[in-house]
Amino acid sequence: MLRYVLPSILALILTACGGDAACPTQTQAFVKTSVAWPQGRVFYCWENLGTVRGGERKIVHDVTQELAASAAVSFEDVGACAAGEFQGLKIFVADLQPQAAGLGVETRGVHAGLRLNTTFKNWGEDCLVNEGTRLGCVRTIAMHEMLHVLGFAHEHNRHDTPASCAAAKQGGDGELRVGSWDAHSATNYCNETWSNDGRLSSGDVAGLVAMYGAKDVPKAGVAARPAASNAAAVCR
Repeated sequence: MLRYVLPSILALILTACGGDAACPTQTQAFVKTSVAWPQGRVFYCWENLGTVRGGERKIVHDVTQELAASAAVSFEDVGACAAGEFQGLKIFVADLQPQAAGLGVETRGVHAGLRLNTTFKNWGEDCLVNEGTRLGCVRTIAMHEMLHVLGFAHEHNRHDTPASCAAAKQGGDGELRVGSWDAHSATNYCNETWSNDGRLSSGDVAGLVAMYGAKDVPKAGVAARPAASNAAAVCR
């Protein structure tokens, strides 16, 4: 789930993190390897496509392509969800707090496996400052929640989260801690920038590679083990 944080309440997060000096800057990740998508392939459909404008759908597409460029994962938008069973990700758009229904394949085939907000009239009203801000919020939300869909837990759920980050744990935990705590992860509530402005940190990319393998490595459908030279940076 994505907690709503825009500049109007950013000071609360800065206080929770203790500012620049107190928040570590290592770039790492927290992933749940047992829920990786087979072969790293995610098919997704839209449960209420008629409510989605073209620009919003393209933003989600662009987010998935950025993820696909970072590791051996792939996405395919199959359009409107058809009646019957669908063993992919179902996206539902509603003016509610955005959330993923679980981590990784826990979101597969369920109603609102990924819930997005694009209107912000009842939740996240600050996103309506102007059209650019609204679309930026759509992107930020999409990136945060798609990381959950791929199996990322919230970074601040990690056991090595510093005391200077006072954000409460939320959602399921990961199984693999890649390196040290990442203050800049798009899934970290103590990030000084709301969900890293919808951009992957280098630690997010490291987590994707740890879970799915590098982009130029064939998809194996299981979490890739780090190279021996990096093994010391991986903690369970």
